Formats: sequence, C-alpha cells, structure tokens
Amino acid sequence: MLKLAFKNLFAHPVRTVLTIGALAIAMFLVCFLTSIATALEAGVSSNTVRRLWTRTAVSLFSTMPQNYEQKIESLPEIDQAVKFQWFGGYFREQKNFFAQFAIEPEHLLEVYDELYVVDGSYENFVADRNSAFIGKALADKYEWKVGDTIPLTATIFTKPDQSPWEFEVAAIYEADTPNVDRSTLFFHWDLFEETVKGFAGEAPEVGVYLFKPVEGADLDAVSAQVDALFEGGPMRTLTTTESEFQREFIGMIGNLPRFITFLGTGVFVAILLASINTMLMAAREQTNDVGVLKSLGFSDGRVFGLMLTQGLFLCGIGGGIGIALAKGSESAFRDMLAAQFPGYLVADATVIGAAVLTLAIGLVAGLMPALHARRLSPVAALRATL
Repeated sequence: MLKLAFKNLFAHPVRTVLTIGALAIAMFLVCFLTSIATALEAGVSSNTVRRLWTRTAVSLFSTMPQNYEQKIESLPEIDQAVKFQWFGGYFREQKNFFAQFAIEPEHLLEVYDELYVVDGSYENFVADRNSAFIGKALADKYEWKVGDTIPLTATIFTKPDQSPWEFEVAAIYEADTPNVDRSTLFFHWDLFEETVKGFAGEAPEVGVYLFKPVEGADLDAVSAQVDALFEGGPMRTLTTTESEFQREFIGMIGNLPRFITFLGTGVFVAILLASINTMLMAAREQTNDVGVLKSLGFSDGRVFGLMLTQGLFLCGIGGGIGIALAKGSESAFRDMLAAQFPGYLVADATVIGAAVLTLAIGLVAGLMPALHARRLSPVAALRATL
C-alpha cells in the first residue's frame, strides 16, 4: 500500500513538488517564528539575576540627574550603583546600528558578574578611558579585534565638527546566559561626560541606574525605597527588576509575541488549505482508480487507508524538509540575530510541536478524500469522468 500511495502521489510530479515546497517553506516559517517568540520569552523569564534598574517614571527616553547615584548608594541595601547612558551611534552607515552605553567601568562587572573576558584585558579597559569593551557577537560581525579603533557617528551626542567618536577595543566579552546582549559596546562615562560638557556646556544626565542589592534583601522593598527617595523630584523614578525592565523594553516595539502568534496561525491556515486542495484534486483524478481497486477486491477500509496515507506522505515530506531546514540554519540565525534576539534556538519542543502539526495537517488533508473514496461504490467510481 505504501508503494502504491507514493506512486499515486507523484502521478502529477510538478503539482506535488510545488506543494511539498510550499509546505517546507511554511513549516520552516512556523519553526522560525516560534523560535523568535521563545527567544524573547527566554530572555525575560530565564533572567533570575538579582539586579534592579532605576529609570524615570516618565519613559525610557527621559533622564535623571547624576546626583541620584549618591542617594541610591546611601541606602544600606545597596553597595554600588552604575550609571548607564544610551549613546545611539552607528558604525560608518546607519544600517550598522547596535547598542552602545556610556558606563562606569570600575563597577560594571560587579553588577554584571555573568560577563567574562574572552580576549584582551578588562584591566586595560578600566585604565584607558578612550577604550571600549565589546561583545563577541559584535566583534565577530565586524571582524574587530583587540587594538582596533571603532569610529561611531553620533545621532544624539553629535560633536560640533561632526567628527566621529573613536574607541579602541581593549577587551571582548562573552556570557553564558541568554538575557545578556553580546552585541553591545561599553565605553567610559568620564570620556563621555567630558566630551559632552566640552560642546554642550553642561554635564549629561543619566538614562538608567543599575545596581545589585545586598544578598538577602527583598527586591520589591528595595525598589520601593529607591523610588521613595525621589518622590519629590526633580524627576520621579521607577525601579524594576531586570526581567521586568526587559519586558517593558520589548513592549516598546508592540506585542511582538502576539503578532508572531497571529502570523504563525495565518501560515498554518494557508498550508492546511493548500494541502487539502492538493489532496482533493488528487482524489478526483483517482476516482476511476478507486473503482478498479474496489473491483479487484480492495475493501473500503484499505482504500480509505490508501488515500489517508497519501495525505500523510505529502505533508510528512514537506514538513520534514521545513523542520530540517529550520534546525540546520539554527546557528546561522543565532549569529545573525544575536543583537535583536539573543539566545535564538530551535528548541526540541519546537521541533516536536512542528512534527505534530505536520501530522495533524496530513491527517486533515487526507481525511476528506479518504472518506469520499470509502463511500464510493465500484460502479459509481468506474462511471465517473474527469
């Protein structure tokens, strides 16, 4: 029966190959979109570090005075806060955009202890205020190495002569956790402040304060204490855990997981309709063959099984190719999407879910023509004309 089902399926090879190709592309997209959503959720839900972020209560685009740092550090539950300021530059062309932050290098690894140096020296980064500390994904993308000079064109903190900011790579970092972006460039707050004061006439303010409470401190209680310090202004604050901060950041681009779900549902409906249409056409063309088979003694159950097997074959081949492509391209997409979706992974659960989905589509696509063929009498089938 398997041989007969395969032969019938490829009686019209062009149509079958096109349908298999469409199924493969669609199933690849389902796996890819699911993996994107999984990466987004993993970056938030797997983030269990005891790290708090303080920003303005207005928005992420507002800034706070620098003296907030000393007030935050005055709380007994907080040892050290680190200033973070988004820079917003690009490398040579605007399409070469990635995250850059002015920070206090002496204390960065105290709050980001999951970072580790894979090339260069962090001590050299701390000692040289014209240097930069960059992620490995960023270094790999632009083929930067320790000692290279990176020119960044500013979009916010633009120099009067329009010249780029230049930083020498002192060290390259990596991290084991998916919540850490490996495509970020860190540089010295002192250089940033001195340069901005030179052309703006006043010191820059701070976008975010980042800190780790002492071991055992209640994060909600510490957050409330920090925000209580600035209830009277000049800028009210909002302190959250890092996971909530990242969730809010993702929310700035809309409800992406929901959009991905809607898009995946649309792809599923499209491939289901395409598969059903192909199987219905194949069943119509095989009506006379069904009559011959029943005349030769094939039972209704065997004919039903034959038609259902064709649907499973069709979807199994196309879906299997799509799943294999998604899994095979995992590492390439992980490197490509490191900045936007760190931790991209086609998980085993995604592969199993896609396989089950493929099986379900095959069953639904083959069921309608199989039921029709089962009900046909041999005489009616032999009399049918295409």
